[in-house]
Amino acid sequence: FSNIHQQTDDNKKPYNIADLVSQIARSYEGKITYIQPKRPEETVVRCVPDFIDIVVRNLVSNALEAVQEKKQGESNPSDVILKLATAPEYVEISVEDKGTGIAEEKLHEIFLPDVSLKENHLGLGLYLVSEIVNAHGGSVHVASRYGQGSKFKILLKKEEGGAA
Repeated sequence: FSNIHQQTDDNKKPYNIADLVSQIARSYEGKITYIQPKRPEETVVRCVPDFIDIVVRNLVSNALEAVQEKKQGESNPSDVILKLATAPEYVEISVEDKGTGIAEEKLHEIFLPDVSLKENHLGLGLYLVSEIVNAHGGSVHVASRYGQGSKFKILLKKEEGGAA
């Protein structure tokens, strides 16, 4: 994982992540709801697309697992919402679920390596998400209520002038 920052610095390029995120959403068709950006042409960020793919798939996978655990397999696409949106300076990727949620006292631990709130998991997924987003100069935010669900929000700085 120590190489993530170097690999990111060496391989970042302007990239419109709208196509990437919609492709990921299609791969989960029937399992999640995808809300597309109003202006997909404004979702250009300087990134390593494969790394952003890892981040989004990890968050969606975690959300689906949380919903499955809470509802014992009885879920519908509105239980997990993947959204791509733009703000004046940032592109926002969010994943919101109606799953098990995270206890408030555990929130500060979830991005640490080797910490998992799930049985038989290594605790590397959210650590990797955090490392990748930080390497891209972005930020990760989480809001959660135990028993009600979680929302993870990734903010990545828009690329000046667009292109892609």
